[in-house]
Amino acid sequence: DEAVGELNDRVEQHSLGYEVTGGKIVVKTNRHAHKNIVKPVMLFLQDKEFSGAEEEFFKAFDFLKQKDYKNSIVEVAKSFESVLKIICKGMGYSFDNEKDTAKKLVEILKKNKFFPSYLDCQMSTVCNLLESGVPTIRNKTSGHGQGTEKVFVSMEYAEYAINLVASNIIFLVKLYQKNK
Repeated sequence: DEAVGELNDRVEQHSLGYEVTGGKIVVKTNRHAHKNIVKPVMLFLQDKEFSGAEEEFFKAFDFLKQKDYKNSIVEVAKSFESVLKIICKGMGYSFDNEKDTAKKLVEILKKNKFFPSYLDCQMSTVCNLLESGVPTIRNKTSGHGQGTEKVFVSMEYAEYAINLVASNIIFLVKLYQKNK
C-alpha cells in the first residue's frame, strides 16, 4: 500500500494521467470525476458479488489506455448491465439473464419498486438517463456494425460513458445495499 501510494504520488506529480487502483493501472480522465466517481465505484465493485462487473469496468480502462474508444464504451456498458443483473438477482427479481437489456432491467427495478415511490418523478428522470444514456452511446458508436461509413469515436465519448456508468453504479449499489 505504501509503495502504491508513493508510485501514485510520483505519477500525479508528473501529470501522467494514470493511477494504480485495485491492483490495476487505470487512466485518470477528469481529476474531480476520477476522485469522486470512478475511484469510489472501483471500491464498490471489489465486492466478490460484483466481480464480473468489476472485470468489465477495468477492461473499459484498458481499452481507453489503448485508445480503442469503441471497445471502452462496449465494456463499460456491459459493466452497467452486469450490475443491473446482479441487483435483480440479489433482490430476487425475475429476469432473463440471456435476453434482458439494460432498459428492460431498469424497468424490472421500477416495477419492483426498487426505487422509493416518493421519488417517482425524479426516478423517472434517472431511469430515462439509465435507460438511454450509456446504452444509446454504445448502440450509436460501438455496438452495431459500421456499415459503409467508418464510425470514429473520440475519447470524450468513452470518458463520458465511463463517468456516467460509474455515477449510476454508485447510486444503484448504494440502494441495493440499503434494500438488501
